[in-house]
Amino acid sequence: MATIGLDKLYYAVITEDANGNETYGSPQVLAKAMTANITVNVDEATLYADDGAAENVKEFKDGTITLGVDNIGTQTAADLCGVTVDDNGVVTSTDNDAQKYVAVGFRAKKANKKYRYFWLYRVLFKAPGIELNTKGDSISFSTPTIEGTFYRRNKVITGTDNHPYKSEVTEGDPGVSSTVITNWFNSVYEPGVDAEDATLSALTIGAVTLTPTFDADITAYTATVTSASVAVTATATDTSNAHVAITVNGTSIASGSNGTFVTGENEVKVTVTNGATVKTYVVTVTK
Repeated sequence: MATIGLDKLYYAVITEDANGNETYGSPQVLAKAMTANITVNVDEATLYADDGAAENVKEFKDGTITLGVDNIGTQTAADLCGVTVDDNGVVTSTDNDAQKYVAVGFRAKKANKKYRYFWLYRVLFKAPGIELNTKGDSISFSTPTIEGTFYRRNKVITGTDNHPYKSEVTEGDPGVSSTVITNWFNSVYEPGVDAEDATLSALTIGAVTLTPTFDADITAYTATVTSASVAVTATATDTSNAHVAITVNGTSIASGSNGTFVTGENEVKVTVTNGATVKTYVVTVTK
C-alpha cells in the first residue's frame, strides 16, 4: 500500500566494543522530516556453465539515504557529522571532522492510516548541504539536506551468521505485537531478540473503577476518587526483571502506598522498565 506521510525521525549514536559489535544509545529526535529517499546497492555475480547461467548470487553492498529536514540542531550536527560546538554555541566544521556511525529510525504513514516503521542500523552521514536563495516576490523556504551511506551491522543476529542493515514493521499486520509498535522509538530494535516485557498485569487505585477496564495493552485511563489519600498498586507482568515506578502528581510512591490527591484532576503515572523496554501507563484521577 502506498505511503502518504513521513515523520518521527530519530537517530541513536553507536558505540562499539573491541570486536566492533554495536551498542546503541537512546534514540534522539534528529529533526522534523520532510523527505526521505533510500536506495539499496547490490553486488551481483553470475556463474556461466554449458553456455548458460548456472548460478546467480546477489549480496547487499550498501545503500544511500537522503533526508530533507527542517533544521539540524547543534548537538545533532555534532553527533552526526563530528563538528565542534564551542562555549558560545558556534558550530565549526574542520577538515578533520570525524563523522560518527548512527542508527536512523522513522515512520511512514500509509493510505489506511496505519504506519510503517523503520530502523537503519549503521549510517554514516556527510556534512549537510545548504541551499540559500535571496528573497524574491514570493516566499520560498531553504532547508538542509543530509545524505548518508548505510551499511550492514558488524553484530550478527543472535543464533545466525547474518548481518542486518534494516528492520521494518507495519502496524496492524498479522503477528505484529502492539508492544513492538509502542516501543519502536524508545530503543533501536534488536532483530531476533524477543522484546523484554514491560507491561503491567494489574493496576488499581483503591477500590475505584478504572475506565476503560484495565488491559495490559491500554496505557491511558480515567478514575474518580472521593478521598485525599488512596493506595495505588501496580504489578509488573515480569515480576523477576521489570522495575515499576509510580508517581502521583509528580511525587514518587511505592506500589501499595497511598498517594495524595487534590481537588480537581490528578495524574498517576506508572513507568515499567525491563531492560531496554519502557512502557508508561497514565491514569487521570478526578477528586
